[in-house]
Amino acid sequence: MGVVLYHLILPYLGFAFDRKYPLSALVLDYVFFIPNIFKHYYNPGSILIVLWSIGIEEQFYLFIPVFMFLFKRNVIQYISFLLLILLIILFLFPQFYVYQNFYFYFIFGGLLSSISLQKKRAIFKNKALHIVVYLLFIFSFLTNVFESENIFIYHVFNMLISGLFISLISDYPIFIVKNRFLDYLGKISYGVYVYHAIVFTGILFLVTKFKLYSYINPTLFIVLLNLLVIVITMLVAHLSFKFFESKFYRRK
Repeated sequence: MGVVLYHLILPYLGFAFDRKYPLSALVLDYVFFIPNIFKHYYNPGSILIVLWSIGIEEQFYLFIPVFMFLFKRNVIQYISFLLLILLIILFLFPQFYVYQNFYFYFIFGGLLSSISLQKKRAIFKNKALHIVVYLLFIFSFLTNVFESENIFIYHVFNMLISGLFISLISDYPIFIVKNRFLDYLGKISYGVYVYHAIVFTGILFLVTKFKLYSYINPTLFIVLLNLLVIVITMLVAHLSFKFFESKFYRRK
């Protein structure tokens, strides 16, 4: 869809997109799940750039099942060792992660999941830990107070807070997170992630073409624009899940 938009639709509408990359390289890199490498060297446009993390996920899913099979008897110990190795590499050789292959985020999540599955999760019941992690996550998500130019500190902090946050609300939530709306939002979250850039680009095109920003207060316009993007993105993700993605779920 991104290729069609940037190479056919936008030029047809008179918006020349400055692409300084071979189309064949883009297609091959995305088909073989290495968009993070392509992103490092080129600028394929916002709609395609956001897919870099999908490539990281697929790369991780290629090797982790083999690792889990080989070390299933002592999975917590070996996952901990693998996590330690990746963090040492981050500390000593940060250039290793030039392609944003931050697998240690997934490894840490897997470690917490393994601890939970083996019933070694008494610490997750600590309400003080819940409050501290929730507050740190909120401040980290909404502000830049925890930003750091040190790549090691930045990623280790975010790995710990995001991993603990997800584990805590999954195992022992102190507020209601189980309801039909949130459950369904989780099901269509992949579509929300993939389609949001397309929706945003389309809405900005219409806003620019018809100069809609000139008819409304700037602050109100920004609020309405964001709400419109969220609502339409969720609608598109819902339709995609219902008529497209669900067919693959039934066949998996």
